[in-house]
Amino acid sequence: MNVNRRKYSLLLPLGCALLLFAESVLGADRWTVGTADRPWSAAGSFEGLDDTAEEGWLQPIFVSNQNLSLSSMDRGGWINSDFRIGVELLPKIINGDHSAAFPNLSDRNVERRVNKADLPVTLILDLGGPFGVDSLSFYPRAGLEQAFMRGYQVWVHDGVGLDELKLPLRGHWFSVVKDWKLVAEKAQTDNPFARIKLPLQVVRYVAISDTISLPDPTLWEIDELEVWGNGYALVGHYESDVIDLGDRASLGNLTWSALSDSGSALLIRTRTGQTEDPFVYNRLTGLGLEGEQRVTQAQYKKLRPTEKGSIQPDTENWSGWSAPYPSTGKEPFIALAPAQYIQFRIDFQSFSPLFRSRIDSLSVEFSTPLFGREFIAELTPQQVAPGKKTAFTYAVRAILEPEDGGIDGLQVATPLPAEVKEVRINGNPVEYSEDVGADGFAVSFPENRITEHATLLEVDFDTEVLVYGTRFTGRVFDTEREGDIPQIIVPGDATPDIDTNDLLVKWDLDRSLLASVDISQHHLTPNGDGVNDSVEISYRLLQVIRSIQVSVEIFDLSGQRIWHRSAEQANGQYAISWQGLDDTGQVVPPGLYVYQLVADADQGSNVYVGTLAVVY
Repeated sequence: MNVNRRKYSLLLPLGCALLLFAESVLGADRWTVGTADRPWSAAGSFEGLDDTAEEGWLQPIFVSNQNLSLSSMDRGGWINSDFRIGVELLPKIINGDHSAAFPNLSDRNVERRVNKADLPVTLILDLGGPFGVDSLSFYPRAGLEQAFMRGYQVWVHDGVGLDELKLPLRGHWFSVVKDWKLVAEKAQTDNPFARIKLPLQVVRYVAISDTISLPDPTLWEIDELEVWGNGYALVGHYESDVIDLGDRASLGNLTWSALSDSGSALLIRTRTGQTEDPFVYNRLTGLGLEGEQRVTQAQYKKLRPTEKGSIQPDTENWSGWSAPYPSTGKEPFIALAPAQYIQFRIDFQSFSPLFRSRIDSLSVEFSTPLFGREFIAELTPQQVAPGKKTAFTYAVRAILEPEDGGIDGLQVATPLPAEVKEVRINGNPVEYSEDVGADGFAVSFPENRITEHATLLEVDFDTEVLVYGTRFTGRVFDTEREGDIPQIIVPGDATPDIDTNDLLVKWDLDRSLLASVDISQHHLTPNGDGVNDSVEISYRLLQVIRSIQVSVEIFDLSGQRIWHRSAEQANGQYAISWQGLDDTGQVVPPGLYVYQLVADADQGSNVYVGTLAVVY
């Protein structure tokens, strides 16, 4: 019964809200940041970024011959030592104050260190983030030049894999830092001013130890520890304030203008809410199961410190942060329902201080929802076989107010092209036209408009699913209202004939052929430094009479396969390594990826799915 078949591309990632015909959304409002009227600093807060270097642009901080130690604590960094005497003086050796040093040589306890081989000293400075560093220096106070460290070792670490060093460390800290990158070593020196030149490299942590002289046989002090940086900050974070759209709104395209050097990236995430605050606040009461009572933010701020309870995400009224948007510059805003409040964050990443990403502006399209209430939908079947064509039914129930107009179209996001089989309204087949694209379809039925409350719309279609947890997001639209953004559908109980109450599909992950599936690490940094440059997916193949085809596939969050390897294998233990490259040999951008292990046997495919992250 379908007529007027047209082809198009939705250009939509998996799990995202679907928006077709975005160029025709003429009546939508637009919220924009990065302009003279609304600069970046007026709409949110940021760390490691600068919005003044180039007018209108937000980019990582650029430093040139700058002593990063001076600002390290402002970025959340710290300095500490395993020598606890006078440890309160340590912040003074990174603040430019030449009147104080570490340790206090007049302290009699410090004097007891002389010629004691069992009292080595190691101190660690956290710069508060990774930066390009090309030199560092440390020295005693003027007038006390003889009180210098005559033997030392210096190490640096970029912070990758440390998960932010946590204090206090146990024992002598030398045992912790000795496996870092050694950049300087002096068994004996007569120069009180230690100046260490480095090839420009990424550094977050600096460690100095006098352990090499076990310890220095004389007393020493450090007046200032200076770490000199050059280049762009390697990480930066921007988080917008909560944006009030004025009323519950349908969300259209998220559009941004950005530039990224090779080896850098920016990751944009969003979330939506129905309240002006994405958190809930609690007061400690000691009563009940939780021992807390919910209060407003204003009430929470007035509480004494001993009365303040936990602050938790408001998962009832707010969605979680979305997956990063593809770096196209224009994508449908990810949303599960119309919302009045939105928020976004941007993470800047680079693996070299010579590279940067920057963003000039960002805007969001929104308009008043088509309807005062909502449309709910569910999908069947929910349990599918991966990679196999499946016959689906998409059921939508109209929840309308008397003043709501009608709808005559439905858009559905699918991971692969779909074949529409039939459209029914209240169980009766109707004529329709369809648009089928690479990542979804739209059906319209202007001769059978839905205007009645509780009307049931059903669409049968065939398609395949490659990624566990794919969500078939949908929107309804009215062809007579071209200026409005199609309204997103909310998952729910649309019909008693389907018991999923969701638009999510999955499959059985407990298959007998695959066992002991494990991943060596959940993140890799393919920057060629020999550390975390690859990830190994290991598994055991069981109950296989003859060799079968086993493959590992890596997908991005849009469902596109970017890398794969396969082999004929029999019973045994195996491992396949991925170096963060796509099938063309190019390094993939940072972000979250899905790995899929597939064993093809006569009785069907056995599949295991997991996630891993690429970071720089």
